[in-house]
Amino acid sequence: MDGWNGSGTTTSVASALGHSSRGFDLNPVMVVVAKARLVSKREHSSLDPLAADITEKALVDKAEPLVDDPLQLWMGRRSANDIRKLERAIQQLLLDHEHYETPATRPDFDKLSGIGAFLYLALFRTVRTLLEGFVASNPTWVKTPRSPRARLRPNTETIFGVFRAQILSMVDTGNGDLFEHQDMGRSEVCTASSESLPIEDESVSFALASPPYCTRIDYAVATKPELAVLGYTAESFRSLRESLLGTSTVPPVLPAENENWGPSCLKFLHQVRQHKSHASNTYYYKNHLQYFQGLYKSVGELRRVLGKDGRCVLIVQDSYYKDVKNDLPRIVIEMAYEHALRLTQYEHFTHTRTMAAVNPWAHSYRTTFTATESVLVFKHAA
Repeated sequence: MDGWNGSGTTTSVASALGHSSRGFDLNPVMVVVAKARLVSKREHSSLDPLAADITEKALVDKAEPLVDDPLQLWMGRRSANDIRKLERAIQQLLLDHEHYETPATRPDFDKLSGIGAFLYLALFRTVRTLLEGFVASNPTWVKTPRSPRARLRPNTETIFGVFRAQILSMVDTGNGDLFEHQDMGRSEVCTASSESLPIEDESVSFALASPPYCTRIDYAVATKPELAVLGYTAESFRSLRESLLGTSTVPPVLPAENENWGPSCLKFLHQVRQHKSHASNTYYYKNHLQYFQGLYKSVGELRRVLGKDGRCVLIVQDSYYKDVKNDLPRIVIEMAYEHALRLTQYEHFTHTRTMAAVNPWAHSYRTTFTATESVLVFKHAA
């Protein structure tokens, strides 16, 4: 079981090794990506013919463009509608042939098959390919045009051609480990919050998760084009963004500091609040409060579902707020202790390339940008 399933490495490997697993992520884009990785090698011969059927259906689709289609942030109405026609054809073939609804509002979207997810992933990559010119120096942010005239207007032939090319590329290369296993084990991936997992108490024998690292990477913004494909409007995007652990937003009602978060966490929060840099005692302090509350609840939820003889492995990385070290591995260890989890093993690895070095302002506080990633193994305290 992987609490923050992300791109689905854990569930993919578990399946390849013959283990049953369940993966959860609150971001539906990552659920689609993870499901796509579960497609077995024996199924890939059907994917290009399916793509041909999808493009044929899309070509005869006479539906009018959606009102305020979120893809129109970057594209003209006709181009956005061509993407939507491909997406609608995927649903008609593999989810619901009678009723189309954007995934953002479909209550049954978690039922999407691995092949359906694979085709959605190809559509994600199609949009990413078309939007390459809008990628900022920070690769997790995609810029939007300053005026409607600057929106992209690729024609139908170009869009459908990129889609077919993405399918062929993913099949031919195998997309890394995408087709290396044969679905030996049963793996399930669905949408859920790490703070409220749909799993019975003490029913999991092994949990593996890597929570957001408190590095202020906004995972909703990082997947905004893909969320647009799924039909997330400005309102639904904002709601999802605010609910993700590690969000850069601040809620109207803030939690209070909790002594159960541990002395290392409280010391760090104090240092952030007392820092002399702009907004340290307001926005940045509040943002970290929100993060640590969500992290503490998530660790408690992992403790709830972990079996008496089970093991929980968390992969975390330290970081800095300006020149103040955020020792996230130590903080997680202390939070786990408060939830009656005991550290049994750990390994540390040093990374010399980090996202912090991308920010030019960071150089005024530090000259080195190495980070330590830690693998922490926990079990129930005796």
